[in-house]
Amino acid sequence: GRSTKDFVGIYRLENKLISGTGLFSSKNVEGLSRAPKRVKDSINAAFNYFLENAKEPFSRHINAYDYTMYFNDLQNKGVSDELSVAEVVGLFSALSNKPTMPSLVICGRVVMSGSMMPVTTELEDIFVAVINSGAKHLMLPADSRPAYDKLKKDLKNRVEVIFYSTPF
Repeated sequence: GRSTKDFVGIYRLENKLISGTGLFSSKNVEGLSRAPKRVKDSINAAFNYFLENAKEPFSRHINAYDYTMYFNDLQNKGVSDELSVAEVVGLFSALSNKPTMPSLVICGRVVMSGSMMPVTTELEDIFVAVINSGAKHLMLPADSRPAYDKLKKDLKNRVEVIFYSTPF
C-alpha cells in the first residue's frame, strides 16, 4: 500500500487469537499513535468488516477470542491506510486456522461503511514493489482489471494475479 509518506511499501501482517471476548488490538504498529485518523479508521474498518461478515460462518466462535494484529513495515516506508483488506483476510485466516497463500500481497481498502474502495496507487508501482519483494501472488479488487489489462506484459507475466469482489 501507499504509506502516509507517499511511498509504495510492502507490509507483513500477522494475526493471533487468544481466548477472550472479541476484542481487537494492534502491536508493533510503529507510529500508529501518531498516525493520521484515516490509518486508524482503516484498521478499525477491517475489524468491523470481519465481525460483520464472520457472523454466519463462525457465529458461535467469533466472540470466543481476542484478536491481535502484529504489523511489520518491511521497508520502513511508514504506516498506510491501504492495509484493511489484507487485515480482513488475515483475520479470517486466523479464525479458520488456515494459513494464507505464501508469497501473497493483498491490495485494497475497506472503509467504515463496509464498502470496498478502488486501489488508488498506480498498478505499475504496485507490481514493481511486489516483484522487488519477491512475492509471487497479488490479490487485487475486481475493479482494477481495466488498469491491469493496460500493464506491460513483462510485468503481468512475473506475478500471478487473483481478482476479488469480496476478500473472503
